Amino acid sequence: MGCKYILLLEILSDDYHQFERRDDILSSCLSEKDLQQTKQDIAKADRYRQVTIDKILELIGKCEINPFIKDQPSLLLAPEINNTFEILNLTISPFKHLDFPNREQIQCLISNSNKIFNLMGLISFAQDTIARDDVDFLNHQLQNRTLKAFLHQEFSGTHNTLLEPNVENLVCCIDLILQELKQRQRK
Repeated sequence: MGCKYILLLEILSDDYHQFERRDDILSSCLSEKDLQQTKQDIAKADRYRQVTIDKILELIGKCEINPFIKDQPSLLLAPEINNTFEILNLTISPFKHLDFPNREQIQCLISNSNKIFNLMGLISFAQDTIARDDVDFLNHQLQNRTLKAFLHQEFSGTHNTLLEPNVENLVCCIDLILQELKQRQRK
């Protein structure tokens, strides 16, 4: 799943009972048109939220597990918030839904959502020219809000290093970061 959608899921699952706080964050970052459409979409989703919660709890049992992404360990690998059409230097998005929210809106939402992303880790690559600016932004944002030292590991390589066949060190690092995030979750 793309980092943009992981970030959106975490933002929208933050204190979902505190609608005013969520609406304040959204209104500070979105245009009036986008805000109204987003509120309509959220209202539609909220109508099904309790049904979904009940089904999830039925499937996983009555244990004390949060079935949503908030406060769940997440690890971003070479996160690129820009839309693919921006990377490909296309001036018009071939898919309208991919360009909303845009990079500036996502960054605004992250900056204004200061009580979340406490269980997030980040892996980046030293020669990655595609994700470098977003890695720097997230690194700065997450260092200032985590309860413990922020988990960030940088490897040698480019944005496409994940596609290379010899990624054993990377896989080991992913496992170690996820284990540490799970330990923090338990505490």
